[in-house]
Amino acid sequence: MSDNRRRSPWFKRVLVTKNLPIFFLVIVAFIALHKYRLNDPIPVGTEIENFKLKTIDSDEFSIYDINQPIVLVFYKKHTFYSTYVYNNYYNKLLAELKFLQDRGYAEIVVISDGYDTVDKLKELVEDKDHSVLAKIGYVTDTDAISEYFGVRSYPHLFVLNKDKVVTYEAKLVSTEYIKDNVLWR
Repeated sequence: MSDNRRRSPWFKRVLVTKNLPIFFLVIVAFIALHKYRLNDPIPVGTEIENFKLKTIDSDEFSIYDINQPIVLVFYKKHTFYSTYVYNNYYNKLLAELKFLQDRGYAEIVVISDGYDTVDKLKELVEDKDHSVLAKIGYVTDTDAISEYFGVRSYPHLFVLNKDKVVTYEAKLVSTEYIKDNVLWR
């Protein structure tokens, strides 16, 4: 008899008792990662609470002081633990959103995870890849705002109308979609 006939099928070799704890740990790790990365955003139609923002020049104002639609972006600089694909996409998106702001469609407010002081935001803006944040990046209590909006995994985007009611939320979006389908409702 040849060796091939005597060997048990691959699934029987893999699913032996000594491998089961490893499979269990891998499954638990994937469930924990999925739970961590899963956002629970506030629903569309919710009027948001007022919160304070600071500009890079340390000027403080309220979100309710803005009298036009707001595109609120929760953004995170690429790190070893973050997804490079999302960051590349959002770096391009932020420049396009800045263009929408320059044209008067909406005010863009970017809240960057981990940059909750003016000095930290200035450091981020000095990086040429994030220089677009100089005019649209703001400082606030990122932990409290993220928790309020239900964002555990950056990036995420919300569109608020003039009355500060959430009209749209998504993880991945296009500027054209926001301009044509959300801001013109």
